[in-house]
Amino acid sequence: MSVINQMLKELEQRKTPEVGDNAAVLPISHSVTDNKSNWIKIAILMVLVTILIVAIFMMYRLSSVEEIKTPLASEAMNTEPVIAEPVIAEQAAKESIDEKVVASVERIEPGVSAKEDKVIEQAIQVQQPEPIPVQKEQLIEQESVVKQEVVAKPEPINNDQPKRVVKSQPQVALKAQAVNLYKSARREVKANQLFAAIKLLSEALEKDPSFHKARILLQSLLLQKQQIDTLEKQLTSSLHQWPDIHEYRQIQARLLLQQGAPEKALLALQSKIPSITVAPDFHALLAYAAQQAKNDLLAVKHYQLLLAEQPGRADWWLGLAVSQERLGNNKEALSCYRQSVGRPGLSQSILKYAKQRIKALQGF
Repeated sequence: MSVINQMLKELEQRKTPEVGDNAAVLPISHSVTDNKSNWIKIAILMVLVTILIVAIFMMYRLSSVEEIKTPLASEAMNTEPVIAEPVIAEQAAKESIDEKVVASVERIEPGVSAKEDKVIEQAIQVQQPEPIPVQKEQLIEQESVVKQEVVAKPEPINNDQPKRVVKSQPQVALKAQAVNLYKSARREVKANQLFAAIKLLSEALEKDPSFHKARILLQSLLLQKQQIDTLEKQLTSSLHQWPDIHEYRQIQARLLLQQGAPEKALLALQSKIPSITVAPDFHALLAYAAQQAKNDLLAVKHYQLLLAEQPGRADWWLGLAVSQERLGNNKEALSCYRQSVGRPGLSQSILKYAKQRIKALQGF
């Protein structure tokens, strides 16, 4: 600012013209020249002032930028360790994995073929397993088949959506073939060609191992033809895989009754008893097993339940009559024997036996 004041002072001094000898001679020309010079000086002064102001403003801006850069630099220095730590941890993890891979490769004996090398490489890689859909009835007998498949990365499962099991076209075709084989086996049974039926049912189960109708019929035929070893193997897997299907326990009880173990048969049936409306034959077998195990009270209970549902069964009336007679209830036994002979369904030999018991209880 002192410089500006000095320049203004000099300018004021120059405004006063010096009176010389030629002043009176050329007053007009001297005045024009002096005015022109003054305007030039003013313009120069304004330019200098502008440059000075710009210089001061630039110095102020530079000082502000320096102040901003300083904290940014310090912040950058403070954040470097935070960024470096995960990088170091990731590198350490990678080195650890590399060491495990190297160690596993070093344990491989020399002379391994290229095919075995590929298997080892696949074993080292970590892959996510493909989700397996949950089914109520799974396959019992599965053959051990080694397959190498390219497994796509599974899509995320949305638990909110209901799960649906989509059957592929080959599965549908196999199930259809199994149904056709089962129908053919039924025709063979009607023709009393039991071995041919057994073969057809076995083929049906190879195509659809969860085809329970075919499996139950097959086990019944195996029991009838006394192929006990094959039957026991099938029963073991069936009871383990499908404990809620009561038909398998019925076949097990029939096998135990044939082997002379009615107590074991009764225990197998009593493990889980279905509703009498759903499985009346199950209750009939249970009553018969109880009768064979000398548990006539239990037999009477189930025969009465059966006859309350289906009072026209002659064989159930006969079974109830036998247990009532054993318990000493002769009056009830006589009534039950009369009910049995008054209905169709008994063979001639059994019908003859029932009539004999009626005469005995009447005192003839």
